[in-house]
Amino acid sequence: MKNYYKIMGVAPNATDAEIKRVYRQKAKELHPDLNRDNPNAATQLADVNEAYEILSDTAKRAEYDKEYNAAIARRAAQQQAAQQAAQPNFGARPVPPQFNNPYAQYKAGFSTRFEAAAQAMANAQAMASAQARQQQMQIENSIKQAYNDGYSKGYSDAGAKISELNNRYAAERSAFDMKIKTLESELRAAEKDMAAQTEKLAEMIAADEINKPENGEKKPKKDDKKKDADAERKIEFYKNEYEAEKARGEKTKEKLRDSEDRISALENDLRETTEKLDGLSEENLSLKAKIAEYEEYVQRLEADDGIDKVIVERELKLKEDKKEFKNTHYGALGVMFWANADEIKLNYEKLLKRYFSKAENGDEKAKAKLKALQEAYVVLSDADKREEYDKTVGVTPDMVEHERELENNYNSVIENYKRSVEEQEFRAYLDELMMLAQSGDDEAQNTLGELYYYGEDLEADYGQAAYWFKEAAKQQNPAALYNLGLCFLDGLGLDKDEIKGVGFIKQAAKLGYKDAEKFLKSQGK
Repeated sequence: MKNYYKIMGVAPNATDAEIKRVYRQKAKELHPDLNRDNPNAATQLADVNEAYEILSDTAKRAEYDKEYNAAIARRAAQQQAAQQAAQPNFGARPVPPQFNNPYAQYKAGFSTRFEAAAQAMANAQAMASAQARQQQMQIENSIKQAYNDGYSKGYSDAGAKISELNNRYAAERSAFDMKIKTLESELRAAEKDMAAQTEKLAEMIAADEINKPENGEKKPKKDDKKKDADAERKIEFYKNEYEAEKARGEKTKEKLRDSEDRISALENDLRETTEKLDGLSEENLSLKAKIAEYEEYVQRLEADDGIDKVIVERELKLKEDKKEFKNTHYGALGVMFWANADEIKLNYEKLLKRYFSKAENGDEKAKAKLKALQEAYVVLSDADKREEYDKTVGVTPDMVEHERELENNYNSVIENYKRSVEEQEFRAYLDELMMLAQSGDDEAQNTLGELYYYGEDLEADYGQAAYWFKEAAKQQNPAALYNLGLCFLDGLGLDKDEIKGVGFIKQAAKLGYKDAEKFLKSQGK
């Protein structure tokens, strides 16, 4: 079966975030448009896509891990069975002369036992990794569900409150409007009636003045007196009615003012409720941002823990292997039994240089080490001799291949982790640089322009580069003036203009910028 972890270049316990990041990187690296000289790019990209399809799906990955671990276990069992068939003592390697002691058989069988233990550990790690991913998914789902429930409830409660206030406001406003109309109608009727009564009163007063006896006339009769009394009572009655209507009018106006005050209070309640809803929406957005930040933190924490675990396990494995092969030719050369020819040669030359001068000066220990070093190199540098020697120390080609695969996977994991850390550090640096540049720091503006101009850590963008060079040049930054001059000379991000380009470089030279001075000197200007 295909080793999807090896194809992706990740460890079997890699997180989903790490697999996704590596996939994007490989998809970009292996894109056919960027690898026209590589006929295998399309096939490699297809393998990467196939691997990502399996490893990015939790269920498919769990099923694949079972088959993958089972395959490793079968392979280990086959190796063990082959060793049993080839050797009379189960689990023991041929005892080389240098292991001739009471513990030789235990040492010779150590690798087989270690591989079985390593396989068991790998199976446990795969199972733990699957359980960790499942637990993480449950945590994430719980957080998202809690967030959704809280957001929905808060939004629903606020919506219901607003709806209730709107309905109450509409009902009360309608009632107030009806009451106001009724009061206004009553007020108009009262004013009309009052005007009629006033007019009638005026007529009666005028008639009374006409019928009033002049000086020297006879006193009115009893009937006239009775009529005068009736008129006075009517006048008094209408006066009282007038005052009562006037008082009712004042009360009506007061009720109108009270109604307006209640409407104003309702409008204030509606504004406050709307503001609370806006605040709730902002609080939910803040909560969402915190959840995203927490998820990112958990991923980083898991990645760091995973890397630490991989490093510790690998160091323990190397330590045990070094102990086991310390008194062999591999130990003499300071290499592991899976080292390739180039590594063996490199270590031989390094140690030879160290021991040779000491041996010439009569150092007996150095002479002994130099002799062992030369004997080891004669054997291990020759493929046939090395193959025969490996048999004497219990090393098989399958063991070598397996260890090289583990070493490659380990190096790949560490390299990906370092790259991830470097990317995070660079992004943090870039964010800080952008903030300083936007605040007007000329050094930050020039540095940002250079990042865009040279395109080493960022994708080249000459337009952005020229913009930041201009901003820094406004503050007479010498490096920015020089860089802006190069943009004009090369026509990168700006229209090509040799006169302007040389002019800016001369300004930088006047400010003492050495690169500008060298450029002008090389051009004879």
